[in-house]
Amino acid sequence: MVPPEKAAISDLRARCSGCQAVFFVALAHPAEDPAPAPSPPVAPTPSAPSVEPGAGKPAEAPHARAPVPWRRCTNHPQSRSENVCTACGKGWCKECGKKVQNAVLCPACEGLCVAAEEREEEEARASLRARPLLEDVRTIAAYPFTDPTAYVMLSIVVGLFGMLSGLSGYAVLFSQGILMAYAFSALMRASNGRLEGYMPDIGDVADLVVPLRLGFVAFLASSWPLILIAFLSPGAALFGAPREGGEATSAGVKLLLVLALLWKLVYSPVALTVAGISRSMLQTLNPLVGAGAIARMGPVYWQAMAIYGALAVGQWLVDWPLGFIPILGSILAGFVDSYANLCIGCALGLAVFKKARELGLE
Repeated sequence: MVPPEKAAISDLRARCSGCQAVFFVALAHPAEDPAPAPSPPVAPTPSAPSVEPGAGKPAEAPHARAPVPWRRCTNHPQSRSENVCTACGKGWCKECGKKVQNAVLCPACEGLCVAAEEREEEEARASLRARPLLEDVRTIAAYPFTDPTAYVMLSIVVGLFGMLSGLSGYAVLFSQGILMAYAFSALMRASNGRLEGYMPDIGDVADLVVPLRLGFVAFLASSWPLILIAFLSPGAALFGAPREGGEATSAGVKLLLVLALLWKLVYSPVALTVAGISRSMLQTLNPLVGAGAIARMGPVYWQAMAIYGALAVGQWLVDWPLGFIPILGSILAGFVDSYANLCIGCALGLAVFKKARELGLE
């Protein structure tokens, strides 16, 4: 409705009180007609909003309401969303989603929708990536028990090879290789944000061979000094008397053993991390590649190293008294070693996951 005093204004424009758009207002008579245009009825003045006695502000408009979270349907807040718009972020139930062949479009903005479960997973991954690694210690500690059957099987195998260590040092190296392969399998899964299970899929040859191959290469990169000493001096040991018929370990060989153990302690997480990032055997064997990965990961890597150091020290403190228990001690040590290595793989994998963008993995 146009007020009488503005009806004769040329190029009259008015703003809509609802959408705030500006419109040109057409005159009620031709511009060349000298006769005054009939006055249109005056728009009624809107009444003031009613105020309850004692209230300090007018009542809200009946259409105003809080935005509906995407987990609930925009039209039916009582129903959970099955699809979420990637453009406007609104959620829609099964009845409200606009289906076009195999896709679902947003009824509000025609944007492409994704399944609510997918959106939920994306938010969980974003939250996991944003948290400091040290806040995930409980998740790391519980990780080996996400697949109890695989954990028990791995522990028994490692324990049996530990029983054979008195007959041959190669049995220890073989059991360490198995542990490294499983640690790498855990690292690969955790680096993709998957924190359940670590048993390779025996139905897929590639899924079985790749973790074993790269895990074994990481084991070689961190343990080659120990392997060399075991080959050149089979009876070498830091503690204890020599085997029957064997010679006592010299001071020089003991020093080499200490250096080899320190190299394994320091370079094992580096080798596993590089293998998880590059998926390359040659790069895993190259310490320079490991140094570059550490630089790009920054403080997150050193948080993972702190967790790794705590696990390694705890593993040694528990394994040492178990070494005095015949047979049963080796089996129990297999459970301890399996637990520690799976936690190490999970911690390193989470570190890679949190720094995936910096490492060029996304």
